[in-house]
Amino acid sequence: MIIDVHSHSPQFRGAVPAEQQIINYAWRPDRAVSSVYNWDEYMKAQTPADISIVFGVAWRPGDSAGGVSGFDESSDLPGNVNDKTAVFVQAYPERLIGFMSLHPHDPRSLDELERCRCDLGLRGIKMGANYQIFHPLEARALAIYEQAQRYGLPVLFHQGTSPVRMAPIRFAHPLLMDEVAMRYPDLKIIMAHMGHPWTVDTAVVI
Repeated sequence: MIIDVHSHSPQFRGAVPAEQQIINYAWRPDRAVSSVYNWDEYMKAQTPADISIVFGVAWRPGDSAGGVSGFDESSDLPGNVNDKTAVFVQAYPERLIGFMSLHPHDPRSLDELERCRCDLGLRGIKMGANYQIFHPLEARALAIYEQAQRYGLPVLFHQGTSPVRMAPIRFAHPLLMDEVAMRYPDLKIIMAHMGHPWTVDTAVVI
């Protein structure tokens, strides 16, 4: 069985409007890729995987419409980034596992954790400290890890470099995960991308 543990939820259920298409030339060295896609395109791309874990990224409060944590982008799906993931997973329950995304600077993050866990059925947490611009060891982040450990929710952290310009990589160094693991020894941690280019550091932490 092949399980893809790191994939991003589609922004659209139906066809992506032409004005919303974004072609990225930095994500792959061999070809440009579209960073906006729909359900059908996602499922086609994920055909080799038996099960895929999907999630979005919750941006900082105030960075999205109405101050709600989540992508500030057009979509044909209602709700915040976690609602979009949940609806997608419900459509393909045999193929998808949904993770929530939380931002430690959102004062409602722990309430959102409970809502996602109890009401939406999301089964883990995605955090990208470099994208979300928070220190992985700050108190507000630790509060999320504590609850994740309590409920047995795995936390998937973006680790290592990124093609995104405004994403400080100092927050994504794998050695920070060593301290997280020491503080929360029963927390299930997924270190995405093997911490590239710090793969040796990642191996040592593991």
